[in-house]
Amino acid sequence: MNRKFRDGGVYPLLAYSVLSFLFFGLSVILFNKVGYAEYIYTAFALTIVGGLSEMRRNDFLGLCFGQGQLRKVRVAENILASVPFFAFLL
Repeated sequence: MNRKFRDGGVYPLLAYSVLSFLFFGLSVILFNKVGYAEYIYTAFALTIVGGLSEMRRNDFLGLCFGQGQLRKVRVAENILASVPFFAFLL
């Protein structure tokens, strides 16, 4: 993501700050307005984590890191993708 931000002419730290603010704001709105927000929130988190497991993407990561490192990379990605959701729920 850093490379995409830099290629687009945006400072990564600024982009992450704005995205964090938007994520927190939208999460607060969701939980204040919808009675079953925890289910929507969980489904959204699972959708994001599931999107990381695309077959072509995994093949590319396997070529870049090797099969031994691939599992560690995938676990780290899944944890990093779910941390914002978990942190907000706490």
